[in-house]
Order: sequence, then structure tokens, then C-alpha cells
Amino acid sequence: PTSRIKRQCRNVKPIYVSTSDEDLTNNPDVKKKRKRGKRGNMNIGEWKEKLKQNWECKYDELKQFKEKHGNQTMLPDGALRSWLSYQKLDYRNMIAGKTSRMNVLKIQRFAALGVRIEETKGNVIYSWKERQQQLHEYKAKHGHLNIPRSHALLGNWVGHQRTGYVQFKEGNRKCYGMNDSRIEFLTNLGFQWNVEKRTGPPDLTKIKSWSERFQDLLEFKRTYGHTRVPHEYQPDLALANWVRTVSGTLNF
Repeated sequence: PTSRIKRQCRNVKPIYVSTSDEDLTNNPDVKKKRKRGKRGNMNIGEWKEKLKQNWECKYDELKQFKEKHGNQTMLPDGALRSWLSYQKLDYRNMIAGKTSRMNVLKIQRFAALGVRIEETKGNVIYSWKERQQQLHEYKAKHGHLNIPRSHALLGNWVGHQRTGYVQFKEGNRKCYGMNDSRIEFLTNLGFQWNVEKRTGPPDLTKIKSWSERFQDLLEFKRTYGHTRVPHEYQPDLALANWVRTVSGTLNF
């Protein structure tokens, strides 16, 4: 009898009754549910349609709020304000060349309500066309495009363009929206790709790899005891720029 019971038990599917994190993780039913995520049993077409409907509902809420209160009243804390903040984040991702659901039609619809989706926390993220106009105005005023990093409007942006150029040539998708047409425009306008030589786009054969820069940073740490490379570190400005670029993703 005992052996018969053991054989029967071996054929019984185990039932998970524990609520511990480890057991829940190993539960095949929980795994299947987690894999489906927010989509549930919907296919990709149904999921996209639901996202579209949700977006339209929130947009209608925003439209009604603007019609009732005008543009001078700030949105109160809540779901609608959180949604609008996410739209601004989606816009920034689009400008940076990252995955985004934002598009020109949505931007135009926000503009129709008097909402500048590119505005975020008091700062303005300018479009590519606006940057083109700013470059033309700077060149008309100064006669060149040797824009210093201290320039309030264009200083950081020009640094991003140089970084984006290198990343684009290396096949990195996170290249600040850089592409062939932008490179052509900037070059023809006289944009200074190489700050030191100012003779056109940088020579990629002379650009150190990530590993080489990391070794430079380790050497800096051995010398000074830390990795806080000053922005104007004269012995190696390229290292300072590299550290500033990766400081958001690395934690030394």
C-alpha cells in the first residue's frame, strides 16, 4: 500500500501554497501571469488600440480643463498632471532618438491647446529647426561657430552634437538624434566638430575606446584619490568630457 501511494503522489501536479517570494517566483502560474504583463490576453493590435483610446481620453480631459480654466491655471496634482508629465518625457525621448510614442501629430494637438510639450520644469527643449535658427543667428552676430561651453543657450548643446557624432559613427543608438543630414548641415554651416584643431569632423582613429578611457580614469584616481575629474582638467580635457558623458550611468 505504501509503495502504491508513493507512485500515485509522483503523478500529482504540485500545488504551491507558500506566499514567500521564492515560491511565488517558481510558481509557473505566476510566471505566466507576469510574462503577459499589462497586456493580459490581448494581442499587440488590441493593446495598441487600448493605448490609443487611453491617450485620447486623457487628451479630452486636458482639453476640457483648458476650456474651463484657460492657460493661466496649473494642473492640480493627480492622474492628468502625471499623464502630461509623461508626455513631456516621451517628447524628450523622441528628441534624444530613444523609443517613444510621441509624434508630430500629437505635438500639434498639444499646441492647439496652448500646451508646449517641450517645456519641462521651466526649461525649454528646442526643436532641431529652432537650433538651426539659433546657429544662424550666432554666426551672423559673431562671424563663426566657435561656441564656448559657457554659452547659456548653445554651450551644452554643441557638446552633445560632438558626442552624438562620435556615437553615431560607432553605431550607438543613443547619439542625441544625430544623423547624416544633421552632420551635413552642421559641417556646411561651419560647425566646429573638433574643438582643438577646428578642421572639420574629428578623426575617429584618434578617439580612445571606452576601455582606454576607463584606464585613464583609474590612473587619475591613483593620482588624486578620487574620480571627480574637473570640467576644465587641462592635462586631459577629453577625459573630463568623457567622465561628464558617462557620469549618469556609472557609479564609481
